[in-house]
Amino acid sequence: MIEPQAMIKSLIIDCDIDDKIPLTVQGDPNRIRQILLNFLSNAAKFTDNGTITLSAKPTKNNRIKIAVSDSGCGIPDEEKDVLFSPYSQHASNKIKSQGTGLGLYICKKLIAAMDGSIGLDSKAGEGSTFWIELPLPESKDTPVPLAGQLNESVLPNRNKNENLNILVAEDNAANQLVIEKLLQKMGHKVEVVVNGQEAVNAIINGNKLYDLILMDCEMPIMDGYIACEKIRQFEQSTDSTPIPIIALTAHAMKQYREKCIQSGMNEVLTKPVRALSLQQTLRRYSKLIRPEIKQ
Repeated sequence: MIEPQAMIKSLIIDCDIDDKIPLTVQGDPNRIRQILLNFLSNAAKFTDNGTITLSAKPTKNNRIKIAVSDSGCGIPDEEKDVLFSPYSQHASNKIKSQGTGLGLYICKKLIAAMDGSIGLDSKAGEGSTFWIELPLPESKDTPVPLAGQLNESVLPNRNKNENLNILVAEDNAANQLVIEKLLQKMGHKVEVVVNGQEAVNAIINGNKLYDLILMDCEMPIMDGYIACEKIRQFEQSTDSTPIPIIALTAHAMKQYREKCIQSGMNEVLTKPVRALSLQQTLRRYSKLIRPEIKQ
């Protein structure tokens, strides 16, 4: 929803989710989404260049702190105390929009209804961090990835000959679960590794042959860009047929797509990956890998 604003200004949107965050929690997703969209929209409005970061980390007593940080104009101390009051606006907002000034006040009310807290850390000229802290205990429910898009009815009929052996390199546990279940639902065989080094090892030292690699770009130990370069070097040195490598990235900016292609990746899919888009992409490559598959 904020991507159009971010793209116009060439802003980088980043995400930093602590690995200790449970895959599923008990809470009110609609209210939390409303609050975070308000934070993100404000960040995009008041940031002319730089980065917007959405982060989440656990605190005490099954509470989770979720924050949106930006590199924008910041907020003077004298405005902080009244910013969550009704009809209050940041001074810059009076110039940039004709909003009602109710957004943060409503956020405060929603947070109070969920027994949470809300706050702001900011210095004028140095950006801002708006945060909420909520009691979000771990849930035992199975996550429903991609808003129910794992429902087989949303996917076109598939030819069993299109089923591929796919290596997925992804360090985030929640993303691993989503992509693995989605690919299995499509009929593919999946192996998951947690960083670029493991992906390189799986290709160079592994006993399995993979038809395709889905490569996250931002991973610890070795990122997806370097991993792809090493795989391409190995293929060239052994005169092997190049394996299609599809980048998975949260960055939609042109420079990131170019970086993926320059490192040797064949295509780029932007997170969150949509089921239909992913299947259409895999179908195209399955026809290249296995020409006997009819169009």
